[in-house]
Amino acid sequence: MTIRYVGIGGNNGNNGLSWDTRKLTLNGVEDTPVVAGDIVYVGAGVYREMLTLDVSGTNDSTRVTYIGDVTGENTDHIGGTVRITTSDDDITNTRDNCITDGGNSRSYRTFRGFSMGAAPITASYHPFTLTSSTSDYVIVEDCSFHETGFANAYGFYISSRNCIVRRCYFQGIGAAWFGSASRMTACNNLVENCIIIGGNVGVGVVWQEGNYTKNCTIVSCTYGFYIVNGTASNVQLTVTNSIITLCRTDIHIDYAYQLSENYNNSSDITATRAFSGANDNDYTPIFQSSILYPGISYGITNFVELSEYSPLKAIVGTNEATTDFYGMTRPTTSGKKSWGAIQYDNVVKDGTTKYSGNYSLKFKDAGRKQLIITGTSAITTVTSIKVYRDSNYTGTYPQMIIKQPGQSDRTTTDTGSSGTWNTLTDSFTPATYPPYIIVELVSNNTATSGSYAVYFDSLSSGGS
Repeated sequence: MTIRYVGIGGNNGNNGLSWDTRKLTLNGVEDTPVVAGDIVYVGAGVYREMLTLDVSGTNDSTRVTYIGDVTGENTDHIGGTVRITTSDDDITNTRDNCITDGGNSRSYRTFRGFSMGAAPITASYHPFTLTSSTSDYVIVEDCSFHETGFANAYGFYISSRNCIVRRCYFQGIGAAWFGSASRMTACNNLVENCIIIGGNVGVGVVWQEGNYTKNCTIVSCTYGFYIVNGTASNVQLTVTNSIITLCRTDIHIDYAYQLSENYNNSSDITATRAFSGANDNDYTPIFQSSILYPGISYGITNFVELSEYSPLKAIVGTNEATTDFYGMTRPTTSGKKSWGAIQYDNVVKDGTTKYSGNYSLKFKDAGRKQLIITGTSAITTVTSIKVYRDSNYTGTYPQMIIKQPGQSDRTTTDTGSSGTWNTLTDSFTPATYPPYIIVELVSNNTATSGSYAVYFDSLSSGGS
């Protein structure tokens, strides 16, 4: 395995083996050539080029992986958006794709942390395109797709099998189109934990059988799902645990056998609907409102997170995604998980059960909350917090997890008695970059009756 680097200010004449000797362009490092097992870190900046994939990985353990280093931990120690665009001036479209296999088989590739988009575009524009029917086992995760002006554009457009799109955000563009010129069986492509807003089609399928979508949130698309060209009674798309709202048509299908769906929400009273699963519902998904104040905006994109008032915040699903849009682990118990891409956040401030001061953080049920502590450096850091759990709490006791990008998670679990304030403490030396740690507070409650809330209070973190 070789680690390679790309970034603004680099030079394609460099060897690309360190940040100081980085390549300038994506194609510059691809043409090195990269080989199976390589990892490429791409620094923040705008890359005005179409990356044409030259090679394949060989299996899941020897993928070729490109990582947009948004935290800067592996590149410039500053970070920022890592953008690939099909425009040379952000006004007109110059290329049809940001990343493509060029019609050749390119398997076992992973892309993480990129923003892909363009100026107003043409019908053939799709940021990520795999036109070979054997470009299999490709993963695109933690990416955003946007800035399109054509109705039939898709962020991820593929003709192959066993590909995964997860934890991605799509605005003004469809998420994925799984399409073939003729029937393909056992395709097993997956769209999971994605947010899709304002595209023509959220997820489309043509001629491909055995694809899956789960735990997605689809808002204001012309079609939530669009499935065509079935010739046998085999399912082309299975949809579960998803929220579809404000779409003109939730699902277009030519034949009933093309779709298998259950545990989905559709509240579009005026839309054409094709949902009939025994556990579907039509509750209105009440999303978290953004909080605005002069000079401050908080949670401006939170309108796709379920609010305290939503009846969808904890209902039984099936085969839910293990994590959510943010990569945070969902609760163990199915009935405590949320449909859609983002797990419901049940944390509130509480003024009754508190260790000191005016309030504590109360977890009314199983869930997670992340707090960012900035200004850390490579010295021993002691982090502690007080925790209290109610008497009927069941499952793994509450936890404090210390996270820093690039480092292994550190987990401290409550070992004290219920009904008392216990202390969770961790002492470790964080890396210099990025200069922050994340403190993740966790309730793992599985009980469904009685008093099972968890309270956290008096967080402290500092060098020693």
